[in-house]
Amino acid sequence: MIEVAVYVWVSTTRQQQTQTIEQQLMRLQTYVAAQPDWHLEAAHIYRDDGQRGAKLNRPGLDRLRDHARAAQFSRVVMTAPDRLARNDVHQVLLIDELSQLGCTVEFVDRPMSDDPHDRRCSATRAATGTTTNRHGMRCALPMVAIAMACGSLLFEGYHRLSV
Repeated sequence: MIEVAVYVWVSTTRQQQTQTIEQQLMRLQTYVAAQPDWHLEAAHIYRDDGQRGAKLNRPGLDRLRDHARAAQFSRVVMTAPDRLARNDVHQVLLIDELSQLGCTVEFVDRPMSDDPHDRRCSATRAATGTTTNRHGMRCALPMVAIAMACGSLLFEGYHRLSV
């Protein structure tokens, strides 16, 4: 039996009107139930309702990451990458963190390819600044390079990772 976790998040009233937490949750629970060897405990449903997404310190996401670190599940399912984080850099960092902890990350509505080239393209897209604040990205890239050279990454609201 594969232990599964699901994560749902909406940050704004507009998002709450177009796709509610309950709609995401129902979609994910239906998807998980259709997989014969998957098991979802109620304790492994992580949600952040109305939490801002500019930073990674959201209560549900923090619990998900802590429980992944404790190896409580081996797969994390979400509807789409933007339900994990608002910008590409955070998405790539979180997916890599969960992968390093032994979790497969799966997006139901926008599946991610296993092709290493696709993952590299996603990381490159994130690093080249497809966020709203391009100036902020140019400032952040040297810090990432320095952190990687030192062997770890540490961002605000982000746990330390070995690279």
